[in-house]
This record gives sequence, C-alpha cells and structure tokens, in this order.
Amino acid sequence: MEKNREELIQGLETLGIKAGEVEISKLISFSELLLKWNKVYNLTAIREEGDVVRKHLLDSLTLLPYFKLYGSEVGSRTLDVGCGGGLPAIPLSIFLKDFDFNLIDTVNKKIAFVRQAVILLKLQNVHAFNERVENFHPTKPFNLISCRAFSSLASFVTLTEHLIDENGRWLAMKGKYPTEEITQLPSNVCVEKVIELKVPFLDTERHLVVLTRTPRT
Repeated sequence: MEKNREELIQGLETLGIKAGEVEISKLISFSELLLKWNKVYNLTAIREEGDVVRKHLLDSLTLLPYFKLYGSEVGSRTLDVGCGGGLPAIPLSIFLKDFDFNLIDTVNKKIAFVRQAVILLKLQNVHAFNERVENFHPTKPFNLISCRAFSSLASFVTLTEHLIDENGRWLAMKGKYPTEEITQLPSNVCVEKVIELKVPFLDTERHLVVLTRTPRT
C-alpha cells in the first residue's frame, strides 16, 4: 500500500492538485473499502490496489478543475448518474467540500457501498439515492449533472433533462472522442466543448464532454 500511496501523491502533483494528509488518507481509505467490498459484491472489474489508484482515483480527479470552473459559473449542486461505486463523485467530494454531491444508482448494493463510504470518510456533502434517474424528482434542479460510463450521450441528457437547471451543464466522461454519439444528440442540447483528459500513469484516451441547452433563438 505504501507504493500505491506514493503513486497517488505523485499523480496528484502531476494533476496540480494540492492534497494534505487528510485528503490523501481519505482517498486511500476509500480505495481500501472499495477493494474490500468488491470481493463480495463485485462493484468494479478492477481488483488490484495500484489499478484502483490509477484507473479510479486519479482518473476521477482529472475532472476536479472542471468541476471547480463550472461550479463557480453555474452553481455547485451536483448529481452523479449511475454512480456505481461512487466514482467520480466521492474522490471529487473530498476536495470540493462546498459542493453538494448527490449520487444515484438503481443497484442497491452500490448505493449501500456509497453510504458506507460516506460514513467512514465523514463526508457531509454527499447524499445517495437508490432509484431510477427518470423517476427522480427532487425539489430543486441541479447545476451540474455528471456521469462516467453510464450510457450514450443522447440517453444521458434525455433521462436527466427534467433535473438540470436552466443554465446547468452536463459533464460526461468518455474514453475515445465520441464523434458518433455527438451526432445523435437531441436538437435542444449542444456541445459546449470536448476536453482531452490526461490521467497520470495511464496511456489511454479520456475525454470530458461538456453539454448545455441549445440557446433559444
């Protein structure tokens, strides 16, 4: 675990993320809990500690500057759809203490894990919901709605359109540049930008697709 801790610290430095002992300890504790639960509940295909650091923690934290940017522009009430084992929201929540993170998934065991992680890490800014996103009707809309390996872009925005604030942003993590998916977006949604992400220690394609409502003419 010491090697993985060092790799995590080095990766955070590469990403330009300032992390104290509290943040690093919480990230390590989260990865340990994820691996422990994974032995029983199969939350992720990743089994090795080093892979969790690279493919989950650092991968998720490539989004940190963009959450900060868009959070400062449109607001910090956030919904993560198909949250699975709490990625990317839980690593992000450790650094974005002023954000209101809401995680939703249809799979009960995944939400049970997220709730356990929230308790263990004392995350007061994270809330988890076990239901279908199309049936989710909170009292207030969300400024940012994110997903990581959830569905196609068209399906993502269609299922969550009733949940996003008028000036909100959809933030979708993708692997390769999703050319075909972009062409299939509904006319009332447009691409603001596609950002290439670089994950430390990983030689693989990652992109963040930022979507917004099409301006009315």
